[in-house]
Amino acid sequence: MKAYPNPWVLSVDGGATNTELLLVDVGKRQGLSTTGKGSNPNVYGEDGLETVDHLISSLLTKAGCPRQNLSECIVGMAGISNLKHRRKIEQKMSRTLPNAVLRLTSDAELAHRCIWGFDPGMTLVVGTGAIAVGVNSEGRFQRSGGFGYQLGDQGGAYWLGKTILRELITAERSTSDDVLELRDGVLDSLGQSQFEDALTLLSKGDESVTRVAGLAPVVLSFAEQGNLLASQVVGWGVDALAEMMEELDQSMQFGEDDARIGMGGSLIIKSDFYRGLITDNLLYRFKTVEWVRPDVPPVFGGLVLSDANILPKDFRDLTIDHV
Repeated sequence: MKAYPNPWVLSVDGGATNTELLLVDVGKRQGLSTTGKGSNPNVYGEDGLETVDHLISSLLTKAGCPRQNLSECIVGMAGISNLKHRRKIEQKMSRTLPNAVLRLTSDAELAHRCIWGFDPGMTLVVGTGAIAVGVNSEGRFQRSGGFGYQLGDQGGAYWLGKTILRELITAERSTSDDVLELRDGVLDSLGQSQFEDALTLLSKGDESVTRVAGLAPVVLSFAEQGNLLASQVVGWGVDALAEMMEELDQSMQFGEDDARIGMGGSLIIKSDFYRGLITDNLLYRFKTVEWVRPDVPPVFGGLVLSDANILPKDFRDLTIDHV
């Protein structure tokens, strides 16, 4: 481990729903973590950066860590490849943490590194959006999909919510039991009695993305119960995610018949049903599919990417208090 002149390392995972921060004294192997509202710049713009700034200030204060004692800050966010977002993040963080080395990456890489470290492997991240990432035997980091919820991210939570709304609008005059019960389920989840009022609610403010994405568990629940419309939409999502994984596997040229795939994102981690459908689809390509569940939140992946080079096997030795 590198000898730091200042011992503190900060990792930030800025998602659409939540932002997680992890502050670690790498010498003492102890630290603090905290969670706040979403900060993904694709969703919140500059307001998301203000959220991160507030969370950083609060966490440093609670840890008794002066800003000048922070050696590194690793920030993982969707949309980090967007030059406009990247420049604003760099400018904001350089003012917030002027002495820290800043490293910017995607939230998907954080999720991947917290499982695999620098070893070869693949990870499917399905949260608000969807992306498949991996590292091949030569150490090259690769991706498939993950172009942002605005451009698709088929199979992700936002896509599932948006697609089911579109199908319900198309079937507005249908008297099918499947359509009617699914519409009622959507209304119940939103606390609305009229579909038009639900659509108005879903189109308002910064929370619109998370509200639409929040419909995904409803869609999955109805699909699991056999609802035909929900099953159709979920099937489209499963096909897209499986194709994403196949594309990644081909580009990485592992040439393995057995697949071990890391899980990232709340949707795929929490839904055994969704994950099982993806498995069934992938078995047309692989003889076996084994899912690898992360032992820690994705924000720990920032420690792997830091100069401290704390690997997944080292996470168990850290003492982290959540505040």
